[in-house]
Amino acid sequence: GDKILEDFPGNVAASLAAHANLPDLVEGVAYDARNPNRMTLNLRAGGRNGERIELFVNSRRAEALGDDIFLNSESVRQMTLGGPTLQNP
Repeated sequence: GDKILEDFPGNVAASLAAHANLPDLVEGVAYDARNPNRMTLNLRAGGRNGERIELFVNSRRAEALGDDIFLNSESVRQMTLGGPTLQNP
């Protein structure tokens, strides 16, 4: 059958921009599907919440409850990096 593949980096970047209400917040995403446990998001300069976000997936779990029902969970650690700003000295 057909496979459905998630656009993980695109989804995370779009979600972050939507939650911050800043469509141009994410300038770039570095993600290698061969190592799906790490992703880097480069943020626009001058923001109050850092210049880069590093995401690390610490654990994953999947469980089939039936033929067409499954659960999936991930535990993610975030590091926000950047120089001090007036809002965050």
